[in-house]
Amino acid sequence: PNLISIFICGNQQFKLMRVMDKLGVDAEKAIEEIKAVDRSRKNYHNYYCEMKWGDARAYDLTVKSDVLGMEGTAEMLIRYIRAFQEKD
Repeated sequence: PNLISIFICGNQQFKLMRVMDKLGVDAEKAIEEIKAVDRSRKNYHNYYCEMKWGDARAYDLTVKSDVLGMEGTAEMLIRYIRAFQEKD
């Protein structure tokens, strides 16, 4: 009953730039890393959950992190989680 299921996504260009900056790699390596991580997340989720990875019906909230940026998204999620905790 206290679970909050959140799917965080972003456009490919935003993800690509973030991974290149974070890992210090070129675009080709960053694309490989993104695909590998997304594949791993998808496989893990689909193994343990009834709904498929990325299906909005499986989540309480779906957020595009490129809209608010990393800090803005984190702040928004903190506010959402606090509001959820206070609802009871």
